Amino acid sequence: MIHRPTMSTTQDYHSFDQPSTKKRKSWNQWKDYSNPQPHIHPSGWIDYPKASSKHQRHYDTSHYKSSSKPLTAFSSERSHQHPHRSGSIQSRASTSAVPPGHVPINLQDGSKEEWARHIKFALHHPDRMRAANELKGGEKPTPNTSIPQDELDDAMEQLHRVDPRIPSDICEKAVQLLSSTNILPDYDLSTCYVRELPHTNMLALVTPLPDISRFSMPPPFGNQHNHTWALCHGTTIKTAQLILLEGKIRPANWTYHRNPQKCHLPTFGAFYLGREVSNADKTFPTWAETALLDSMGKTGKGQQDVTVGAMYRGAHDHTAFQAGGNDKAQVQVGKKGVANTSEKYTIAHSNHVGLHFIRFEMG
Repeated sequence: MIHRPTMSTTQDYHSFDQPSTKKRKSWNQWKDYSNPQPHIHPSGWIDYPKASSKHQRHYDTSHYKSSSKPLTAFSSERSHQHPHRSGSIQSRASTSAVPPGHVPINLQDGSKEEWARHIKFALHHPDRMRAANELKGGEKPTPNTSIPQDELDDAMEQLHRVDPRIPSDICEKAVQLLSSTNILPDYDLSTCYVRELPHTNMLALVTPLPDISRFSMPPPFGNQHNHTWALCHGTTIKTAQLILLEGKIRPANWTYHRNPQKCHLPTFGAFYLGREVSNADKTFPTWAETALLDSMGKTGKGQQDVTVGAMYRGAHDHTAFQAGGNDKAQVQVGKKGVANTSEKYTIAHSNHVGLHFIRFEMG
């Protein structure tokens, strides 16, 4: 029997959390950057540059653009930057004379002490899923690296029978992904279908995930099911492989520093396009699937190889931010389970998201 090689695992296992134009860090690069010094302005102000947080760092290594800013969250390389925290009295040297017995007034937003509280809250939170770059070598999922030639040919033929519009290269890509993640050969390929997306005039091959333990819905956030969200997350095919092997979308990667005031925020969730749906929906509703996949096609993140469809359940209504960075939204996800960023992307708590389908863009 001839075996064909399938896709191998990647070391760039990024958490799915923030849109970024930079590549994510690899598995074991959860580094402690203790030596870099902050920049001191001539005025005496100590400036800790803010790490790139326009989008999140999570499982991905891709580039993308949108009409406002990039979508979801995979990663950003922030190894040489420290989070910017405006102001405490200790972090600025006033150039004006302060009378004896007086303290300079500081009305700037936030402080290093406030940031340190956020770091400690997230770092020691019992319900936070570790980001991919926090995992040890032995915890990495291991994919299959080959598939028998006759199984590949048979599976591709089954997909062609589902819909003749599916290109051969998409058939092969789908079969290799499913085989490398131990979904094939037991998976029924006749359950796949092609979704027509009216607004982008595109086609998508949708592969519902089987009803097995790693794809089951986790308990709702807060142990109450009051809100349900349908979510779509765009990623590369190699990262999708790791997501399917684990059955989870890990939070964005982040960089540790032993000084909490210089540490990046430990993350709680990945970035998605999302719609709130009925609590009665046990599977991904068709209307939400069509709307979200159509919207994904309009963003750079959605134009990646694979989209992962997932659902979130929780006790609390989402927080909708009208301004502010993604760090603030991540802290809120740790408290309430789900939040919408000012850029209209949804962050959902990774421990309470279940996977439902994968989608391959057909053009």
